[in-house]
Amino acid sequence: EIELGWSTDQQTMLKVGRSRMSVNLGSEEFPERVSLDLRDLRVEPNVGAEHIDISHFELHVRRAAPINPTVDMAFFIEDLVFGQASGYIFGQDLQELSVEISLKGNLPRMWTRPALNEWSETGGLVELHKLQMRWGDLDLKVDGTFAVDNEFRPIGAASAAIKGYLALLQELGRKGLISNPTAFAAGLAFDLLAEPDSGDGKGVLRVPITIQDGKLHLGPVPLIEVGPIIAP
Repeated sequence: EIELGWSTDQQTMLKVGRSRMSVNLGSEEFPERVSLDLRDLRVEPNVGAEHIDISHFELHVRRAAPINPTVDMAFFIEDLVFGQASGYIFGQDLQELSVEISLKGNLPRMWTRPALNEWSETGGLVELHKLQMRWGDLDLKVDGTFAVDNEFRPIGAASAAIKGYLALLQELGRKGLISNPTAFAAGLAFDLLAEPDSGDGKGVLRVPITIQDGKLHLGPVPLIEVGPIIAP
């Protein structure tokens, strides 16, 4: 067993049952490939009973040649269990989270508006090849392309396949992100659009996702407001 500790605002301990890590250096001795494979992982604060257990976590990062700057990233989480279920959106057990993305363009060296603006104006994009999540009643698959607009809000388009969309609407309402009338109307619209699934009998909602002018639309329904990712 390996224990790694570090200090931030709160001390955190990372306990790893089985692990594997590899790093490939490029000609400039800058990592071109990084792979991390962790098993039987626990993340917990030094004080308090709250913790997160993860059965399997993988992270892979690959940097392309400078002539066509791209960073490809993929990570995978299997069987994440929160130590306390209270307050988590879809319960204590997150069965799977898998993400594959490509970050196009020279990435900002600092998380500031000028740096993000330079990245955006030189063709910076986020290509989401795959996002798949199974968490409680929610089963979600998304792929699309995103950028930032001139007010530093996300903008883009994607396609989604969602099981458990009523649970998603319920949680958005509970968190105050949408009103109860909006959740009710969206639920009716999604029920009409959903397709039956032969596997488990649950309806599958296959809709486009668009983010534009500070609004996120799920199919024809304007769902939530989307603000700037960096505050003024």
